[in-house]
Amino acid sequence: ACNKLLDTDVEICPKCKVFLRRVPEHISEGWAHCTGFRIDHRQKLYFDGIIAPFYYVDTAKDVICNYKIIGRSELSEFLANEMLSVFYKHYGKINFDMLCGVPMTNPDKLKKGFDHIEKLCRRISHATEIPYENVLKQVKAKRPQHTLSMNERFQNVKGIYAVRNRINLKGKTVLLIDDIVTTSASINECSKILKRAGVENVYCISAAKR
Repeated sequence: ACNKLLDTDVEICPKCKVFLRRVPEHISEGWAHCTGFRIDHRQKLYFDGIIAPFYYVDTAKDVICNYKIIGRSELSEFLANEMLSVFYKHYGKINFDMLCGVPMTNPDKLKKGFDHIEKLCRRISHATEIPYENVLKQVKAKRPQHTLSMNERFQNVKGIYAVRNRINLKGKTVLLIDDIVTTSASINECSKILKRAGVENVYCISAAKR
């Protein structure tokens, strides 16, 4: 980041915006069908597609860190709009029954002051008219994923998510939202839980991929 002071109505410095590294179209096409990103191929994949507008480097990394760590909640609008641009391109013809996010624990929400995934969910729901449902909950704490190896990340998230009982998921097509995807461990575990609860298809979208 250039640390330039901006007007209050400007989300991102125009000069820094040039350094947003977008996922190329040909990679996005493959990625939508679960290829083109780092995964442990010994793991079974439960989601049916995954897309993202940015690589998690340079300006995109700065924006996401400012949003989720520093607490600049107004950046949710920029990130959601960028996610929507790839959503319409790759998922526009899919009839979604609902969308939901990868859940946080209550201590994490209190520490951040807001649920950064939920804000993205609500913005995307409003734009697409796909109903937002608080389907998943995190029932156990986990070690920070960024400190772990690829295999350890998959082990770290096993059994930490659960479905809330009040929602009928049988035969549904769900859009699952996260902020960053590295190995897909978290979204894969969420997708597994959703499918075991009766969901037919899970398509994922994140703000960035590593």
